[in-house]
Amino acid sequence: MNGGSDRFRHRNNYDPFFVTISATAKNGFVIAYLDVSATVGVSGEVDFHVIRGATGSKTMTFQLVSNHSDFLSYSYLAYGIREEEYKKISNIITLPR
Repeated sequence: MNGGSDRFRHRNNYDPFFVTISATAKNGFVIAYLDVSATVGVSGEVDFHVIRGATGSKTMTFQLVSNHSDFLSYSYLAYGIREEEYKKISNIITLPR
């Protein structure tokens, strides 16, 4: 599907800072899941938040928030499935028993 990576340097490592990333599926596909990894300094912390989208959507926007670190490095991969196949699977899962 789609992926990316980047590294940011922070000016003041005591204030939290964030990076917002949008993953988009190719035409005819939807996002099945995201594989995200992030690295910060020794005493740093990272929080991951999905801002917009969910499994089965064409676009997902997520945010990485870092605190107590002077850098944030991340990479992600978006895995997808054909939209028609996802509709078949989601219909099976939502059928009452």
